[in-house]
Formats: sequence, structure tokens, C-alpha cells
Amino acid sequence: MKYSCSLRLECSPIQKKNITSIFGPEDKTLGNNRGYYKIEETEKGITFRLEAEDATALRALMNSIAKSLILIEKSWSIKNGR
Repeated sequence: MKYSCSLRLECSPIQKKNITSIFGPEDKTLGNNRGYYKIEETEKGITFRLEAEDATALRALMNSIAKSLILIEKSWSIKNGR
């Protein structure tokens, strides 16, 4: 069975630029080649397109993206004094 999903982020142009530059050097394929993701810039933000061979690989990809987004969000809140 194959799995796929999309994660859309709506963000400002500055945030979009920061997020794509942060995810740029990231390894977009799992070490065991069971899944990968692509980043696409859209008019309103960013879309992550995930493809996986099984549910465990899909979850690993989603967790990886979510952890990075959490760190980005926290760094922005510290920078903005929130």
C-alpha cells in the first residue's frame, strides 16, 4: 500500500522565504528509502507533498516536518519577544 498527503502552510512572503531556506538543506528522503517529501512554494505559502511506502514511514516524515516547524515557530516567538 502507498500513502501520500499534503501539508499546506499559509504564511507571509518573508516567512515563506525563511522556511524554504531552512528546509532546503534537509534530507527529504528517509534513510531506508521508504518515503520522501517535496516542498512547493504557492501563492499563499508552502505545500509539503509526502509520499511513503507504509504508514510508519508517513508518520516519520510528518514528525520530521512538524519538529522543524515547531523549532521555527519558537525561534520567531523568541525573536519577536512573545
